[in-house]
Amino acid sequence: MGRLNQTPILFRIVNKLTNVFLDLFYQGKILEDIIPRKHITSGKSTLHPPHSTSYFVLNQITKGVISKEIGFEMYNNFYDIGSGYGRVLLYFNRFFQKQALNYSIYGLELQEDIFSRCKKNTQKVKIEIINANALKFRFESDSIMFLFNPFDNSTLEAFVSNIKSSNKRICVVFWGHNKFEYFPQNESKLYKISKLESCLIWKNEIK
Repeated sequence: MGRLNQTPILFRIVNKLTNVFLDLFYQGKILEDIIPRKHITSGKSTLHPPHSTSYFVLNQITKGVISKEIGFEMYNNFYDIGSGYGRVLLYFNRFFQKQALNYSIYGLELQEDIFSRCKKNTQKVKIEIINANALKFRFESDSIMFLFNPFDNSTLEAFVSNIKSSNKRICVVFWGHNKFEYFPQNESKLYKISKLESCLIWKNEIK
């Protein structure tokens, strides 16, 4: 959460108001920005309040250089890992429709009350919400995975290791808090989104 605290207060206020306006404009409801969530750990669970992905970041990812690097037309499935109340899922559902891309869209959410809320928020569109542990879930190949800092360090390391050993064609889009060292450096690219935030693209190809 340190990175968010470094962001100028005025920018954070404007960004939050913009997110609320766009939530109401697109969905008719506010998809809350602060979500209490349990980390996936092997030991005792702890609560961590991540900041919901902003529309500014989502727009940056789906336009220009980052979009070309991902190559959305090369995949068939989209997963939001730690889907919260569904903002990312609903955004990409609109994006894929505009691009005439036939994607299967999934949201993985471990915390049951948030899972229920997300399922309700996305019930009018073709999105599947799954109450599951990402470390134990079997993902489809030819998939894009979106992660906004959903794990603690040890869980992220285990998640990346699972993907590496899966022998599946997967593109990971990670926007987080300087945890980029957990991804294979020779297979990853880092893109600057703002002065304080970066986005990492990692492609795990079939060997």
